[in-house]
Amino acid sequence: GDGAGDGGGAGGEAGGEAGAAAALSLALGWSDLMPLEMLAALLEAHFFPGLLRALHAWLLRDPDLDAVSAWYLRWKERLPEDVAASHAVRNGLNAALDMMNAAVADAEAFAVTTAEQYIAAPAVGRAAGAEEGRAGGGG
Repeated sequence: GDGAGDGGGAGGEAGGEAGAAAALSLALGWSDLMPLEMLAALLEAHFFPGLLRALHAWLLRDPDLDAVSAWYLRWKERLPEDVAASHAVRNGLNAALDMMNAAVADAEAFAVTTAEQYIAAPAVGRAAGAEEGRAGGGG
């Protein structure tokens, strides 16, 4: 479509940002009452999958990459430093970066990926899976 650039609500292009932001704030509100590892696991299991699915769908629509980058940074800045530094949360942030890099590097190859490939596998598995998929489906 031709409205992919900076249409009204560019921040919400990836879908449901307001609701997700409220849910994240609620979860982070418990950070003083639960171990960091538990909070990070909660975000890994319930926050990042939705975030990554929304990002994947948005990247498939050939968005303004500056808007995508700004969106990612807004999400990252919502996370307290200790939470963002946890292994599980770093995995989620890195999956988003990997997804953005893959979309920029080869849009055609990215178009045949699924969000689940980025959600389910650690970074090493994603890279290996992408290479296998590219070699097998190349043509």
